[in-house]
Amino acid sequence: MMKNTIILTIHNKEKTIVRILNELIKNTSKITERIIIILDGCTDNTYEKINDFVKIKNLSIKIDIIFTNDIWETKANNVGLKEVQTQYATIVQDDMLIKQKNWDKLLIEKLANNNVFSISGRAAYNYKLKNNKLTIENIIGREYPFSNKNFFGKIIGKLFAIFKPYWFFKYFSLFSVREINNRGPLVLKINLVRELGFFDEKFAPFELDDVDLCLRAFKKYGLHSSCLPIYYEEINGSKKNNLNSSRMSEKSIAKNSALLISKHRDLL
Repeated sequence: MMKNTIILTIHNKEKTIVRILNELIKNTSKITERIIIILDGCTDNTYEKINDFVKIKNLSIKIDIIFTNDIWETKANNVGLKEVQTQYATIVQDDMLIKQKNWDKLLIEKLANNNVFSISGRAAYNYKLKNNKLTIENIIGREYPFSNKNFFGKIIGKLFAIFKPYWFFKYFSLFSVREINNRGPLVLKINLVRELGFFDEKFAPFELDDVDLCLRAFKKYGLHSSCLPIYYEEINGSKKNNLNSSRMSEKSIAKNSALLISKHRDLL
């Protein structure tokens, strides 16, 4: 029987963590038996909020907490992945308010029934190297539910950017295969991730490590990745609301773009 473990890396989310956990547990199916929470360098009351939440709720799902010393997303996700004992692992980010019932079962069944490396509940796309710069092409998913390859898809994407009707995915969602996908949420086959050596920590603190993992999976197994958008909302995302994270992201993208090109120029 298919079983899943959720990995949730958190940094200072005392104001939102109860909402995030409540929606996550309420909408997660019995296919998920464990949530591994990585408290990464938290300096606020996130742990106390989680602890109180667990005490109050009569949870059927196991919750384990691991403390790390502000190592950021790439390394923190690896810490969680190395603890997984189930067939599947699903990475969820700490600004995601998941609103779709049995979302994990939906994604895992699609992954199990298709010859792909991974599946994202957000987006999938192709990466191309043009004029020595990485360019996203043919994206499909949460922001572009009908792809951005044609005029119709681009118009729908603009409407979604304005009105954000992500409830749409509760009723209609296209399964799509592309070269790569990204976190938000991201379901992985843990045996393949172990064989690949997990996320490459040269990409730490974050950015493009998931892209690199997909490209390595294609080189080793000949497998592309996929997406099936689900309904979730973003609340208090770190890059949107934290100047330090935003600057770190810009630096990481510049550094990691060069690293990605050096590793995978033959595929780009």
